[in-house]
Amino acid sequence: MVNDGRGPIRVLVAEDDDLVRSLIERLLTMQGWQVVAVENGVEAVAAWEAAGGFDLGILDVRMPRMNGYDAYLSMRRISPAARFLFVSGYAEEEIERRLVEGERLPFMAKPFDSDALLERVYALLGQDGRRPLYGAY
Repeated sequence: MVNDGRGPIRVLVAEDDDLVRSLIERLLTMQGWQVVAVENGVEAVAAWEAAGGFDLGILDVRMPRMNGYDAYLSMRRISPAARFLFVSGYAEEEIERRLVEGERLPFMAKPFDSDALLERVYALLGQDGRRPLYGAY
């Protein structure tokens, strides 16, 4: 279910690197958003289904059990209006990156700094990148 503007933004983070997942989760939680963080694509799809969707999915391209792109395809069927951001830290994922870009899906190369991530997330959500949502400071 995509946010109707009456509650906090809901974000699913699927990232197999514990440190990166924790940092993204903390950064987005500090914005006042509800964040669910999982470590692979199978868990991502299960969380998405259980929640009835999220406003945004941040998906690592390469994860165990199910990659980010396959997870995206499953989640997109549940929530066609949701937005997604793909991230990857592997230069050898050029093929996956091109696939994502071929569909014009947002992509960020890791490593990235917190300001760049927030700016991209706010842009995807249609918000000014400098302004917090729902009174989050």
